[in-house]
Amino acid sequence: MSTTTVGKKLLIAKVINLLNLDKAVFHCLKISLRQRIKREDQFAVSVLIEALKDEEGEVRWHAAWVLSRIASQAKDAVPALIEALKDEEGEVRRLAAKTLESMGSAVEIPVSVLQEALEDNEIEVRSFASRTLAAHFS
Repeated sequence: MSTTTVGKKLLIAKVINLLNLDKAVFHCLKISLRQRIKREDQFAVSVLIEALKDEEGEVRWHAAWVLSRIASQAKDAVPALIEALKDEEGEVRRLAAKTLESMGSAVEIPVSVLQEALEDNEIEVRSFASRTLAAHFS
């Protein structure tokens, strides 16, 4: 084997080692970023939970709308969303119902709350309540 061939093989081996190192570093960075995003998501959800309690209906509506878009990451908002089913604004109640429904069976909603929602003047809220009650008792 010539020295040029040996040199090339050593260089290739070094590049492969660097690539493997980069994969490990990339993997660590990816995990770190996921953890950071999760912490930021939790912070965002806590801010949205507070916004659901705002005195301004428009603020509550926007909070409910955002939560409906990130429902899978918003499990901590379930108690606030259940409370929002009683909001004076129909659109807030509708979005709260939609968000809770999109969370699926992972969400426990008291039967008494669903019974109240059956009396709501928003059809989407009543529909949510009837579907959820039906699933609860099936």
